[in-house]
Amino acid sequence: MLETLVQLIKRVKFPLVIVIISLIALFVGRTFLFAGGIPAAKINNVKKMLTLSAQSAPVIPNKDLADTINTFTGTGTLASLPGSYGSGETFPGATYPFGMVQWSPDSMKPTSTGYNYHDNQIKGFSLTHLSGAGCSDYGDVPFMPYTSNATAALTTDLTHYSSTFSHSDETAHAGYYRVQLGNGVTTELTATQHSGVGRFTYPAGQTAGMLVKVSDSLHAVSRSQPTIYNAQAKLGSDTISGWASSGDFCGTHKNVYRVYFWAQFSQPFASFGTWHNGTMALKQSEVAGTDSAAFVTFNTRQHPVISVRVGVSFVSVANAQANVNQENPRGDFDAAHQQSMMTWNRWLNKIQISGGTPDQTSTFYSALYHALLFPSVFSDTNGQYIGFDGHVHTVSTGHAQYANFSGWDVYRSQIQLLALLAPDQASDVAQSLLNDYMQSGS
Repeated sequence: MLETLVQLIKRVKFPLVIVIISLIALFVGRTFLFAGGIPAAKINNVKKMLTLSAQSAPVIPNKDLADTINTFTGTGTLASLPGSYGSGETFPGATYPFGMVQWSPDSMKPTSTGYNYHDNQIKGFSLTHLSGAGCSDYGDVPFMPYTSNATAALTTDLTHYSSTFSHSDETAHAGYYRVQLGNGVTTELTATQHSGVGRFTYPAGQTAGMLVKVSDSLHAVSRSQPTIYNAQAKLGSDTISGWASSGDFCGTHKNVYRVYFWAQFSQPFASFGTWHNGTMALKQSEVAGTDSAAFVTFNTRQHPVISVRVGVSFVSVANAQANVNQENPRGDFDAAHQQSMMTWNRWLNKIQISGGTPDQTSTFYSALYHALLFPSVFSDTNGQYIGFDGHVHTVSTGHAQYANFSGWDVYRSQIQLLALLAPDQASDVAQSLLNDYMQSGS
């Protein structure tokens, strides 16, 4: 019977994942229903069938699937749907499979995750985003290139440093985002596991500036609770570092977090300063509190392209710097982009399909892409992470702590999918939840 089944699989060419799920459901599920347990003999039968099925499956070379991903899926809104259910709450920017960084644009009229496809103004490119969440969170540490003079740009009116854009000047795929802004700056973003790389091409003959508004998370720093929601930035000769504290997901008032960053630009600053509560301070190198930002300018007469490498951590600025130093020590945008695409292709090729139209193929792999975004890595390259008890913990070598779990319905299908495609990550995900429980004091 087993040999007949294997021949049937080969002849009909069922997708291997469907075969595996069906076999598990048939033998394990039947055992639970009728036998009250899982005898060793039954488990061995399943293992043999899975092994034979995998061996009989043809070896298909990897396809270039990263370019087929439509990262804009779910970023639009439908007024016909009620309340906050009118959009998919996704983001189009650059990220890595299960990555800590989601470097993506935020529009002036954001959804819960920062970007609204139907808006034509971008106010910044922040480092962290959720996907598919019904409540807003993250959107931390937005970088915004500008070309107007600093006095005009740095006001409490967002329109002075936001920029228009057109979707005809915007493109993205897995691990990459690009847009030419109305102010003339071309912005490109890519990501590694714990860091991001940005490349900004400024128009000739204009001010080349960058605003980093550390207090402008989606849940912006509040004057009413400065000890909880706060932000800080420090400037060096070519670096900006600091942190932002935010949270209050779905109005819980409990889930506060602090995210740290360290950014190094490709050339020293021509000028710098800070902005606090609408007041600009030239040559001031540190700022903290509500309505806080750091701004810098560059001399782009010889080199109109400015790049920046940014590390992120939930432990410390030092860890954020160590993360990017390990993953992208030279700040090489093209190398990081190529590595991101290779990694995405490796993950996406874990399921290979044939037939159908190009649009159907894009739809399938875009859905798989979104299923591989979260839960995301929460521990740093040295294994450290902040536990639910507020203390720093360290995972063992070769493992990671995960966070950003969706509590709604992932147990129905996504976790099973991860267990099939990413058993090592799924194991760490399960251990992470156990760690959270042990450290929460419950």
